[in-house]
Amino acid sequence: MSNMDRELRKQLLLIKGEALRTQLTLEIGQWRKPSHLLQQGMSMLGGGSLLSSAMLLLRQGKPRRWLRWLLAGFGLLRLLRR
Repeated sequence: MSNMDRELRKQLLLIKGEALRTQLTLEIGQWRKPSHLLQQGMSMLGGGSLLSSAMLLLRQGKPRRWLRWLLAGFGLLRLLRR
């Protein structure tokens, strides 16, 4: 890897870090607004099922996979009870 490649990689990582910090700052700003929290809470209660709202909260990663498996198991238990 040449010095130019290292410099480009370093700049890319710096830009990526800055973009992630900006995104986090925007998300924290949204969650700090009380009206936003109220709107999210009301949409969870009235605008669709609680299940779909939970899936929106857990957008990615292991928690979402675990939730899917738990929901599939819960659905299977409900079918077996009938």
